[in-house]
Amino acid sequence: MERLGQTRKRNAHTSCYGVTKPNRRGSTTEAVQILKEKFKNKKEIRKEEIELKKKEQENKAAQHQMLKDLQRQNQQQYQDVLRIMPEQQHRQEQQPQNFHMLFLATATATE
Repeated sequence: MERLGQTRKRNAHTSCYGVTKPNRRGSTTEAVQILKEKFKNKKEIRKEEIELKKKEQENKAAQHQMLKDLQRQNQQQYQDVLRIMPEQQHRQEQQPQNFHMLFLATATATE
């Protein structure tokens, strides 16, 4: 008969995990060294993050400047069109009159 503390379920459960390694207590210098390495790694990661943020800000600034230049160019083109439009309307109004005058001149010349 099994004792109360050694059931099959407990025996099966412990055999799956195997023997665990006992915790080793390291020296203080090892702990300090580990903390130094951890701090160094965090510092490098932070430095890389700062560089990435700086590059993102530079890219956003360049994109913003490009959009401002494009907007300025579009405004200039719009103003050019507004300046040219009355001249074109005047030419279009003159064109039928010129055509009529040319038609009359050729009609009288042929008579």
